[in-house]
Amino acid sequence: MSKRIIKLIENSNYSDREFQALYSLYKYRCLSFDQIYALHYNKSKLGTRDVDTGYMRRRMAQFKKDGLIEKMSKIEKDCPPLFTLTTDGIKVVRTYFNLSSDNESKEDGIFATDLTYAEIKVEPKFAFHQFYLNCFAINFNKMFENVNEFAYVDERHMSKSQNIRPDGLCVIKKQKVIIDGQETFIPETHFFLENDMGTETITKIRQKFERYRAFLDSSKHDPNIRIVVLFICKDSKLSVKECTDNSLVKAYQENSGIKRRVKNIKKAVAEAMLDYVKDNVEVFVGTQPKLLAAIKCLYLPEYFGMNKKSLLPDVSSVLARFNNVDLEFKDVDKLTKFTNGVEYDYYAKSDVYHKSFIFLEYFGDPMSVIHKLELHKKNTLAFRQAMHRELNLVIIANKEESLIALNEVCELSNPKYNAIMYTTVNRLKQLPLEQALFQFTSYGTATFKDKFRTLVPDNTIC
Repeated sequence: MSKRIIKLIENSNYSDREFQALYSLYKYRCLSFDQIYALHYNKSKLGTRDVDTGYMRRRMAQFKKDGLIEKMSKIEKDCPPLFTLTTDGIKVVRTYFNLSSDNESKEDGIFATDLTYAEIKVEPKFAFHQFYLNCFAINFNKMFENVNEFAYVDERHMSKSQNIRPDGLCVIKKQKVIIDGQETFIPETHFFLENDMGTETITKIRQKFERYRAFLDSSKHDPNIRIVVLFICKDSKLSVKECTDNSLVKAYQENSGIKRRVKNIKKAVAEAMLDYVKDNVEVFVGTQPKLLAAIKCLYLPEYFGMNKKSLLPDVSSVLARFNNVDLEFKDVDKLTKFTNGVEYDYYAKSDVYHKSFIFLEYFGDPMSVIHKLELHKKNTLAFRQAMHRELNLVIIANKEESLIALNEVCELSNPKYNAIMYTTVNRLKQLPLEQALFQFTSYGTATFKDKFRTLVPDNTIC
Protein backbone atom coordinates (compact mmCIF):
# COMPACT_ATOMS: atom_id res chain seq x y z
CA MET A 1 0.00 0.00 0.00
CA SER A 2 1.38 3.43 -0.95
CA LYS A 3 2.62 5.85 1.70
CA ARG A 4 0.05 8.38 0.52
CA ILE A 5 -2.87 6.05 1.34
CA ILE A 6 -1.40 5.17 4.75
CA LYS A 7 -0.84 8.86 5.48
CA LEU A 8 -4.44 9.71 4.54
CA ILE A 9 -5.70 7.09 6.97
CA GLU A 10 -3.31 7.71 9.86
CA ASN A 11 -2.60 11.43 9.73
CA SER A 12 -5.81 12.97 8.36
CA ASN A 13 -8.41 14.63 10.56
CA TYR A 14 -11.04 12.12 9.39
CA SER A 15 -13.14 10.48 12.08
CA ASP A 16 -14.73 7.06 11.73
CA ARG A 17 -17.84 8.81 10.40
CA GLU A 18 -15.87 10.08 7.40
CA PHE A 19 -14.58 6.59 6.65
CA GLN A 20 -18.12 5.22 6.99
CA ALA A 21 -19.31 7.81 4.47
CA LEU A 22 -16.56 6.74 2.06
CA TYR A 23 -17.53 3.11 2.63
CA SER A 24 -21.13 3.94 1.64
CA LEU A 25 -19.82 5.35 -1.64
CA TYR A 26 -17.93 2.07 -2.12
CA LYS A 27 -21.00 -0.01 -1.22
CA TYR A 28 -23.58 1.89 -3.31
CA ARG A 29 -21.10 2.92 -6.06
CA CYS A 30 -22.51 6.46 -6.33
CA LEU A 31 -24.63 8.66 -4.07
CA SER A 32 -26.23 12.10 -4.14
CA PHE A 33 -25.43 14.77 -1.57
CA ASP A 34 -28.81 14.21 0.13
CA GLN A 35 -28.22 10.46 0.32
CA ILE A 36 -24.80 10.86 1.96
CA TYR A 37 -26.25 13.44 4.35
CA ALA A 38 -29.17 11.18 5.32
CA LEU A 39 -26.88 8.19 5.83
CA HIS A 40 -24.14 9.86 7.89
CA TYR A 41 -24.44 13.58 8.65
CA ASN A 42 -28.03 14.51 9.54
CA LYS A 43 -27.35 13.87 13.25
CA SER A 44 -24.61 14.95 15.63
CA LYS A 45 -21.89 12.38 16.36
CA LEU A 46 -23.74 11.29 19.48
CA GLY A 47 -27.03 11.21 17.59
CA THR A 48 -28.66 13.58 20.07
CA ARG A 49 -29.54 16.48 17.75
CA ASP A 50 -30.19 17.36 14.12
CA VAL A 51 -27.43 19.20 12.28
CA ASP A 52 -27.42 21.30 9.12
CA THR A 53 -25.49 20.46 5.96
CA GLY A 54 -22.60 22.85 6.60
CA TYR A 55 -20.33 20.32 8.33
CA MET A 56 -20.86 17.75 5.58
CA ARG A 57 -20.10 20.29 2.86
CA ARG A 58 -16.74 20.93 4.49
CA ARG A 59 -16.06 17.19 4.72
CA MET A 60 -16.98 16.69 1.05
CA ALA A 61 -14.65 19.52 0.08
CA GLN A 62 -11.85 17.79 2.00
CA PHE A 63 -12.60 14.47 0.29
CA LYS A 64 -12.27 16.20 -3.09
CA LYS A 65 -9.07 17.99 -2.06
CA ASP A 66 -7.53 14.69 -0.97
CA GLY A 67 -8.54 13.08 -4.27
CA LEU A 68 -10.89 10.52 -2.70
CA ILE A 69 -14.16 11.38 -4.45
CA GLU A 70 -15.25 12.91 -7.74
CA LYS A 71 -18.46 14.32 -9.12
CA MET A 72 -19.96 12.35 -11.99
CA SER A 73 -20.37 14.17 -15.31
CA LYS A 74 -22.64 13.78 -18.35
CA ILE A 75 -25.54 12.30 -16.40
CA GLU A 76 -29.22 12.90 -17.22
CA LYS A 77 -30.42 16.42 -16.47
CA ASP A 78 -33.21 15.18 -14.17
CA CYS A 79 -30.75 13.21 -12.06
CA PRO A 80 -29.31 15.01 -9.01
CA PRO A 81 -25.51 15.47 -8.86
CA LEU A 82 -23.85 12.19 -7.93
CA PHE A 83 -20.48 11.45 -6.30
CA THR A 84 -18.32 8.38 -6.61
CA LEU A 85 -14.96 7.17 -5.28
CA THR A 86 -11.69 7.67 -7.10
CA THR A 87 -9.06 4.94 -7.32
CA ASP A 88 -7.39 6.34 -4.19
CA GLY A 89 -10.77 6.52 -2.45
CA ILE A 90 -11.30 2.81 -3.12
CA LYS A 91 -7.82 2.03 -1.76
CA VAL A 92 -8.49 4.02 1.42
CA VAL A 93 -11.78 2.20 2.03
CA ARG A 94 -10.32 -1.24 1.38
CA THR A 95 -7.34 -0.54 3.64
CA TYR A 96 -9.26 1.08 6.51
CA PHE A 97 -11.92 -1.66 6.60
CA ASN A 98 -9.52 -4.48 5.76
CA LEU A 99 -11.54 -5.56 2.74
CA SER A 100 -9.15 -8.20 1.50
CA SER A 101 -10.21 -10.96 -0.86
CA ASP A 102 -10.29 -13.47 1.99
CA ASN A 103 -12.50 -11.27 4.17
CA GLU A 104 -14.97 -10.49 1.40
CA SER A 105 -15.39 -14.03 0.14
CA LYS A 106 -16.33 -15.52 3.50
CA GLU A 107 -20.04 -14.71 3.04
CA ASP A 108 -20.86 -17.92 1.16
CA GLY A 109 -19.52 -16.64 -2.14
CA ILE A 110 -21.95 -13.72 -2.32
CA PHE A 111 -19.36 -10.93 -2.28
CA ALA A 112 -16.93 -10.22 -5.10
CA THR A 113 -13.21 -9.74 -4.56
CA ASP A 114 -10.85 -6.81 -5.21
CA LEU A 115 -13.01 -4.62 -7.42
CA THR A 116 -11.17 -1.94 -9.35
CA TYR A 117 -12.23 1.61 -10.14
CA ALA A 118 -13.34 0.49 -13.61
CA GLU A 119 -15.56 -2.25 -12.12
CA ILE A 120 -17.20 -0.01 -9.53
CA LYS A 121 -17.61 2.96 -11.87
CA VAL A 122 -21.17 3.75 -13.00
CA GLU A 123 -21.50 4.73 -16.65
CA PRO A 124 -23.29 8.09 -17.07
CA LYS A 125 -26.16 6.51 -19.03
CA PHE A 126 -26.87 4.22 -16.05
CA ALA A 127 -26.47 6.90 -13.36
CA PHE A 128 -30.21 7.60 -12.93
CA HIS A 129 -30.89 3.85 -12.74
CA GLN A 130 -28.26 3.48 -10.02
CA PHE A 131 -29.61 6.50 -8.13
CA TYR A 132 -33.15 5.07 -7.99
CA LEU A 133 -31.86 1.63 -7.04
CA ASN A 134 -29.89 3.21 -4.19
CA CYS A 135 -32.96 5.18 -3.07
CA PHE A 136 -34.82 1.92 -2.54
CA ALA A 137 -31.83 0.05 -1.09
CA ILE A 138 -31.09 2.79 1.47
CA ASN A 139 -34.71 2.93 2.65
CA PHE A 140 -34.79 -0.88 2.75
CA ASN A 141 -31.55 -0.99 4.73
CA LYS A 142 -32.88 1.57 7.23
CA MET A 143 -35.88 -0.67 7.81
CA PHE A 144 -33.69 -3.64 8.71
CA GLU A 145 -30.77 -1.78 10.33
CA ASN A 146 -31.41 -3.31 13.77
CA VAL A 147 -31.76 -6.86 12.45
CA ASN A 148 -28.78 -9.13 13.14
CA GLU A 149 -26.69 -10.47 10.25
CA PHE A 150 -28.21 -8.25 7.57
CA ALA A 151 -26.13 -7.34 4.53
CA TYR A 152 -26.72 -5.53 1.24
CA VAL A 153 -24.66 -5.91 -1.91
CA ASP A 154 -24.87 -4.12 -5.23
CA GLU A 155 -24.73 -6.20 -8.42
CA ARG A 156 -21.06 -5.29 -9.00
CA HIS A 157 -20.14 -6.50 -5.51
CA MET A 158 -21.59 -9.96 -6.11
CA SER A 159 -19.34 -12.89 -6.77
CA LYS A 160 -19.09 -13.88 -10.41
CA SER A 161 -19.97 -17.42 -9.28
CA GLN A 162 -23.57 -16.26 -8.77
CA ASN A 163 -25.61 -17.44 -11.78
CA ILE A 164 -28.37 -14.91 -11.13
CA ARG A 165 -27.33 -11.28 -10.85
CA PRO A 166 -30.08 -8.87 -9.78
CA ASP A 167 -29.41 -5.14 -9.46
CA GLY A 168 -29.07 -5.57 -5.70
CA LEU A 169 -29.28 -8.30 -3.08
CA CYS A 170 -30.25 -8.06 0.60
CA VAL A 171 -29.32 -11.08 2.70
CA ILE A 172 -30.63 -11.88 6.19
CA LYS A 173 -29.13 -14.96 7.80
CA LYS A 174 -31.25 -17.53 9.62
CA GLN A 175 -32.62 -16.04 12.84
CA LYS A 176 -33.90 -17.47 16.12
CA VAL A 177 -36.64 -15.33 17.68
CA ILE A 178 -39.24 -15.62 20.43
CA ILE A 179 -42.78 -14.92 19.19
CA ASP A 180 -45.71 -15.19 21.61
CA GLY A 181 -43.45 -17.04 24.06
CA GLN A 182 -42.48 -19.68 21.49
CA GLU A 183 -39.00 -20.11 20.04
CA THR A 184 -39.11 -20.05 16.26
CA PHE A 185 -36.63 -19.87 13.41
CA ILE A 186 -36.87 -17.49 10.47
CA PRO A 187 -35.16 -19.01 7.42
CA GLU A 188 -32.28 -17.28 5.69
CA THR A 189 -33.89 -14.80 3.33
CA HIS A 190 -32.55 -13.29 0.12
CA PHE A 191 -34.31 -10.19 -1.23
CA PHE A 192 -33.47 -9.77 -4.92
CA LEU A 193 -33.86 -6.16 -6.08
CA GLU A 194 -34.68 -5.52 -9.74
CA ASN A 195 -34.91 -1.83 -10.67
CA ASP A 196 -37.15 -0.94 -13.62
CA MET A 197 -36.90 2.50 -15.23
CA GLY A 198 -39.66 1.70 -17.75
CA THR A 199 -37.24 1.33 -20.68
CA GLU A 200 -36.99 -2.46 -21.01
CA THR A 201 -39.47 -4.28 -23.21
CA ILE A 202 -41.83 -6.79 -21.62
CA THR A 203 -40.13 -9.49 -23.70
CA LYS A 204 -36.80 -8.73 -22.02
CA ILE A 205 -38.44 -8.68 -18.61
CA ARG A 206 -40.03 -12.07 -19.31
CA GLN A 207 -36.58 -13.39 -20.25
CA LYS A 208 -35.22 -12.02 -16.97
CA PHE A 209 -37.76 -14.05 -15.01
CA GLU A 210 -37.03 -17.09 -17.14
CA ARG A 211 -33.47 -16.79 -15.83
CA TYR A 212 -34.89 -16.76 -12.31
CA ARG A 213 -36.75 -19.93 -13.17
CA ALA A 214 -33.49 -21.51 -14.36
CA PHE A 215 -31.77 -20.36 -11.16
CA LEU A 216 -34.47 -21.97 -8.99
CA ASP A 217 -34.01 -25.18 -10.98
CA SER A 218 -30.21 -25.15 -10.59
CA SER A 219 -27.92 -26.60 -7.95
CA LYS A 220 -26.98 -23.03 -6.96
CA HIS A 221 -30.38 -22.58 -5.32
CA ASP A 222 -30.78 -23.83 -1.76
CA PRO A 223 -34.51 -24.63 -1.23
CA ASN A 224 -34.10 -23.85 2.48
CA ILE A 225 -33.39 -20.19 1.63
CA ARG A 226 -36.43 -17.95 1.30
CA ILE A 227 -36.33 -16.01 -1.99
CA VAL A 228 -38.22 -12.71 -2.35
CA VAL A 229 -37.94 -10.87 -5.69
CA LEU A 230 -38.78 -7.16 -5.50
CA PHE A 231 -39.37 -5.62 -8.93
CA ILE A 232 -39.19 -1.86 -8.35
CA CYS A 233 -41.00 0.26 -10.94
CA LYS A 234 -40.00 3.91 -11.23
CA ASP A 235 -42.94 6.29 -11.11
CA SER A 236 -42.16 9.70 -12.57
CA LYS A 237 -44.85 11.16 -10.29
CA LEU A 238 -42.52 10.70 -7.31
CA SER A 239 -40.05 13.54 -6.86
CA VAL A 240 -36.34 12.92 -6.41
CA LYS A 241 -36.69 14.21 -2.84
CA GLU A 242 -39.48 11.72 -2.08
CA CYS A 243 -37.43 8.85 -3.48
CA THR A 244 -34.45 9.87 -1.37
CA ASP A 245 -36.52 10.10 1.81
CA ASN A 246 -39.44 7.67 1.63
CA SER A 247 -40.94 9.13 4.83
CA LEU A 248 -42.04 12.15 2.72
CA VAL A 249 -44.47 9.97 0.75
CA LYS A 250 -47.92 10.33 2.28
CA ALA A 251 -51.17 9.29 0.57
CA TYR A 252 -49.43 8.09 -2.56
CA GLN A 253 -51.57 7.16 -5.57
CA GLU A 254 -50.02 5.47 -8.60
CA ASN A 255 -50.78 7.06 -11.97
CA SER A 256 -52.44 5.12 -14.80
CA GLY A 257 -49.20 4.70 -16.74
CA ILE A 258 -47.36 2.97 -13.91
CA LYS A 259 -50.41 0.80 -13.20
CA ARG A 260 -50.29 -0.51 -16.77
CA ARG A 261 -46.56 -1.13 -16.44
CA VAL A 262 -47.04 -3.07 -13.19
CA LYS A 263 -49.87 -5.10 -14.73
CA ASN A 264 -47.79 -6.05 -17.78
CA ILE A 265 -44.79 -7.02 -15.65
CA LYS A 266 -46.99 -9.22 -13.45
CA LYS A 267 -48.27 -10.94 -16.59
CA ALA A 268 -44.66 -11.52 -17.66
CA VAL A 269 -43.89 -13.08 -14.26
CA ALA A 270 -46.96 -15.31 -14.55
CA GLU A 271 -45.92 -16.48 -18.02
CA ALA A 272 -42.27 -17.10 -17.10
CA MET A 273 -42.27 -18.63 -13.60
CA LEU A 274 -45.65 -18.56 -11.85
CA ASP A 275 -45.48 -22.28 -10.99
CA TYR A 276 -42.32 -21.53 -8.95
CA VAL A 277 -43.87 -18.68 -6.93
CA LYS A 278 -44.86 -20.72 -3.89
CA ASP A 279 -43.50 -22.06 -0.61
CA ASN A 280 -40.17 -20.25 -0.11
CA VAL A 281 -40.37 -18.14 -3.29
CA GLU A 282 -42.29 -14.86 -3.55
CA VAL A 283 -42.44 -12.02 -6.11
CA PHE A 284 -43.70 -8.45 -5.63
CA VAL A 285 -44.06 -5.90 -8.43
CA GLY A 286 -44.75 -2.24 -7.68
CA THR A 287 -43.44 1.23 -7.01
CA GLN A 288 -41.00 2.05 -4.23
CA PRO A 289 -43.62 3.17 -1.65
CA LYS A 290 -45.85 0.14 -2.29
CA LEU A 291 -43.00 -2.38 -2.01
CA LEU A 292 -41.51 -0.83 1.12
CA ALA A 293 -44.95 -0.84 2.76
CA ALA A 294 -45.46 -4.50 1.82
CA ILE A 295 -42.08 -5.58 3.21
CA LYS A 296 -42.62 -3.56 6.38
CA CYS A 297 -45.94 -5.29 7.05
CA LEU A 298 -45.27 -8.80 5.76
CA TYR A 299 -41.65 -9.50 6.74
CA LEU A 300 -40.25 -6.99 9.24
CA PRO A 301 -42.35 -7.79 12.38
CA GLU A 302 -41.13 -11.35 12.88
CA TYR A 303 -37.50 -10.20 13.10
CA PHE A 304 -38.42 -8.21 16.21
CA GLY A 305 -40.29 -11.00 17.95
CA MET A 306 -43.71 -9.83 16.80
CA ASN A 307 -46.47 -11.90 15.25
CA LYS A 308 -45.89 -11.68 11.49
CA LYS A 309 -49.45 -10.32 11.05
CA SER A 310 -49.13 -7.68 13.77
CA LEU A 311 -48.97 -4.77 11.29
CA LEU A 312 -51.77 -6.13 9.08
CA PRO A 313 -55.53 -5.79 9.49
CA ASP A 314 -56.81 -8.29 12.07
CA VAL A 315 -58.79 -10.47 9.69
CA SER A 316 -59.43 -13.20 12.26
CA SER A 317 -61.39 -10.83 14.51
CA VAL A 318 -63.32 -9.49 11.51
CA LEU A 319 -64.29 -13.01 10.43
CA ALA A 320 -65.30 -13.85 14.01
CA ARG A 321 -68.59 -11.99 13.54
CA PHE A 322 -69.69 -14.75 11.13
CA ASN A 323 -68.61 -17.67 13.37
CA ASN A 324 -71.52 -19.88 14.44
CA VAL A 325 -73.86 -17.67 12.39
CA ASP A 326 -73.09 -18.15 8.70
CA LEU A 327 -69.85 -20.07 9.14
CA GLU A 328 -68.23 -22.60 11.44
CA PHE A 329 -64.46 -22.14 11.51
CA LYS A 330 -62.20 -25.20 11.62
CA ASP A 331 -58.48 -25.89 12.05
CA VAL A 332 -56.97 -24.75 8.75
CA ASP A 333 -53.81 -26.85 9.25
CA LYS A 334 -55.80 -30.07 8.94
CA LEU A 335 -56.89 -29.02 5.47
CA THR A 336 -53.47 -29.28 3.80
CA LYS A 337 -53.85 -33.04 3.21
CA PHE A 338 -56.82 -32.17 0.94
CA THR A 339 -55.18 -29.20 -0.83
CA ASN A 340 -52.04 -30.72 -2.31
CA GLY A 341 -50.00 -29.28 0.60
CA VAL A 342 -50.95 -25.68 -0.24
CA GLU A 343 -51.46 -23.54 2.88
CA TYR A 344 -54.30 -21.08 3.47
CA ASP A 345 -55.12 -18.64 6.26
CA TYR A 346 -58.60 -19.71 7.44
CA TYR A 347 -61.06 -22.55 6.82
CA ALA A 348 -64.79 -22.67 7.52
CA LYS A 349 -67.79 -24.77 6.58
CA SER A 350 -71.32 -23.51 6.23
CA ASP A 351 -74.46 -25.58 6.68
CA VAL A 352 -76.44 -22.44 5.85
CA TYR A 353 -75.02 -22.24 2.33
CA HIS A 354 -73.99 -25.91 2.01
CA LYS A 355 -70.46 -24.84 1.11
CA SER A 356 -66.95 -24.82 2.53
CA PHE A 357 -64.64 -21.82 2.38
CA ILE A 358 -60.92 -21.24 2.53
CA PHE A 359 -59.74 -17.66 3.06
CA LEU A 360 -56.52 -16.14 1.80
CA GLU A 361 -55.19 -12.72 2.81
CA TYR A 362 -54.01 -10.61 -0.10
CA PHE A 363 -52.03 -7.75 1.45
CA GLY A 364 -49.08 -6.23 -0.42
CA ASP A 365 -50.17 -7.95 -3.67
CA PRO A 366 -47.89 -11.03 -3.50
CA MET A 367 -47.66 -13.04 -6.73
CA SER A 368 -47.98 -16.32 -4.80
CA VAL A 369 -51.70 -15.63 -4.42
CA ILE A 370 -52.04 -15.63 -8.22
CA HIS A 371 -50.34 -19.04 -8.22
CA LYS A 372 -52.97 -20.32 -5.77
CA LEU A 373 -55.75 -18.84 -7.89
CA GLU A 374 -54.51 -20.60 -11.00
CA LEU A 375 -54.20 -23.98 -9.30
CA HIS A 376 -57.28 -23.77 -7.08
CA LYS A 377 -59.31 -26.47 -8.86
CA LYS A 378 -56.35 -28.84 -9.06
CA ASN A 379 -55.30 -28.25 -5.46
CA THR A 380 -58.79 -28.84 -4.08
CA LEU A 381 -59.69 -31.93 -6.14
CA ALA A 382 -59.02 -34.28 -3.20
CA PHE A 383 -61.33 -32.21 -0.99
CA ARG A 384 -64.17 -32.32 -3.50
CA GLN A 385 -63.81 -36.06 -3.94
CA ALA A 386 -63.72 -36.74 -0.16
CA MET A 387 -66.35 -34.25 1.01
CA HIS A 388 -68.59 -34.12 -2.08
CA ARG A 389 -68.80 -30.35 -1.95
CA GLU A 390 -67.02 -27.39 -3.53
CA LEU A 391 -64.22 -25.70 -1.59
CA ASN A 392 -64.66 -22.02 -2.34
CA LEU A 393 -61.62 -19.75 -2.14
CA VAL A 394 -62.13 -16.23 -0.78
CA ILE A 395 -59.43 -13.61 -1.43
CA ILE A 396 -59.38 -10.86 1.23
CA ALA A 397 -57.70 -7.56 0.29
CA ASN A 398 -57.33 -4.33 2.21
CA LYS A 399 -58.62 -2.22 -0.66
CA GLU A 400 -60.86 -2.90 -3.66
CA GLU A 401 -58.15 -1.25 -5.79
CA SER A 402 -55.92 -4.31 -5.23
CA LEU A 403 -58.65 -6.67 -6.40
CA ILE A 404 -59.37 -4.58 -9.50
CA ALA A 405 -55.65 -4.71 -10.36
CA LEU A 406 -55.65 -8.47 -9.76
CA ASN A 407 -58.58 -8.79 -12.16
CA GLU A 408 -56.66 -6.88 -14.83
CA VAL A 409 -53.75 -9.31 -14.53
CA CYS A 410 -55.74 -12.55 -14.33
CA GLU A 411 -59.07 -11.74 -16.05
CA LEU A 412 -61.04 -13.14 -13.13
CA SER A 413 -64.31 -13.32 -15.09
CA ASN A 414 -62.90 -16.47 -16.75
CA PRO A 415 -65.11 -19.47 -15.86
CA LYS A 416 -62.10 -21.30 -14.41
CA TYR A 417 -62.34 -18.93 -11.43
CA ASN A 418 -66.00 -19.75 -10.70
CA ALA A 419 -65.18 -21.19 -7.27
CA ILE A 420 -63.27 -18.08 -6.20
CA MET A 421 -64.75 -15.01 -4.51
CA TYR A 422 -63.30 -11.70 -3.38
CA THR A 423 -63.83 -9.20 -0.60
CA THR A 424 -62.16 -6.52 1.49
CA VAL A 425 -61.72 -6.06 5.22
CA ASN A 426 -64.23 -3.18 5.26
CA ARG A 427 -66.86 -5.16 3.36
CA LEU A 428 -66.54 -7.99 5.88
CA LYS A 429 -66.93 -5.48 8.72
CA GLN A 430 -69.96 -3.69 7.31
CA LEU A 431 -71.99 -6.11 5.17
CA PRO A 432 -73.74 -9.46 5.56
CA LEU A 433 -71.61 -12.30 4.23
CA GLU A 434 -73.66 -12.81 1.04
CA GLN A 435 -73.14 -9.13 0.15
CA ALA A 436 -69.54 -8.88 1.35
CA LEU A 437 -68.34 -11.50 -1.13
CA PHE A 438 -68.36 -10.82 -4.86
CA GLN A 439 -67.09 -12.15 -8.16
CA PHE A 440 -65.91 -10.51 -11.37
CA THR A 441 -68.13 -11.05 -14.38
CA SER A 442 -68.05 -10.03 -18.01
CA TYR A 443 -70.25 -7.02 -17.17
CA GLY A 444 -68.42 -5.87 -14.01
CA THR A 445 -68.87 -7.39 -10.58
CA ALA A 446 -71.61 -9.25 -8.76
CA THR A 447 -72.29 -10.04 -5.12
CA PHE A 448 -73.81 -13.26 -3.85
CA LYS A 449 -77.32 -13.09 -2.45
CA ASP A 450 -80.26 -15.46 -1.98
CA LYS A 451 -78.07 -18.07 -0.30
CA PHE A 452 -75.38 -17.81 -3.01
CA ARG A 453 -77.66 -19.13 -5.74
CA THR A 454 -78.12 -15.90 -7.70
CA LEU A 455 -75.53 -13.46 -8.94
CA VAL A 456 -76.69 -9.90 -8.39
CA PRO A 457 -74.96 -7.03 -10.24
CA ASP A 458 -73.18 -4.60 -7.90
CA ASN A 459 -71.68 -1.34 -9.14
CA THR A 460 -69.87 -0.48 -5.91
CA ILE A 461 -66.65 -2.19 -6.99
CA CYS A 462 -65.94 -1.07 -10.53
